[in-house]
Amino acid sequence: MGALRKQMDGDLVVRGMSVRTREAYLGAVAGLAKHYGRRPDRISEREVQNYLLHLIEERKLAWSSCNIVAQGLKFFYRVTLRRPEAQFAIPRARQPQKLPQILSREEVAALIEKTLNPKHRAILMTAYGAGLRLNEICHLRLTDIDSARMTIRVEQGKGANLEAGIDIHTIQRLLGHGHISTTLRYFHLARKHLAKTPSPLDLLESPEIATR
Repeated sequence: MGALRKQMDGDLVVRGMSVRTREAYLGAVAGLAKHYGRRPDRISEREVQNYLLHLIEERKLAWSSCNIVAQGLKFFYRVTLRRPEAQFAIPRARQPQKLPQILSREEVAALIEKTLNPKHRAILMTAYGAGLRLNEICHLRLTDIDSARMTIRVEQGKGANLEAGIDIHTIQRLLGHGHISTTLRYFHLARKHLAKTPSPLDLLESPEIATR
């Protein structure tokens, strides 16, 4: 699907999709073509639906993984192939609502205390205190920290967002929560711990850590 892949990737780029999203969507179409052994533009919508059911029922993929595949295939058929009427989906995930596991203040303190390297300790405290994802903490730089306003600018976040002074609705989108109540549960459980956790900003900006 060389020409089709190039066309789809161009469509993704024009719409501002992140590199990770582009790779996931292109991989979804490649997987479909490999499954049927045909060009994806010659695969019917019914066959696409059967492929999604195959991923769920036979390959036992997680709902989140199947959903990414479904979104990628929708994009390919509706945007790249210009078939807006294309319809296929996967069953909604039926999972009980569970409260997130939040470490106690004592557990967090013990974990940080065991981290002897000052740089590693600062990274750990920043990740916990700001609720950063792995990719976000990996891209964090000293210039992203505004000590005066006590904020951190997040680059390369989910969907390649760039935010400063983010509000609760923006945090909801960054975390990928479908409803604001899910985000509020995180804040309700974590607020008392975060409020008592020492700020990592001074540690990150200290000469000792910056030179290591």
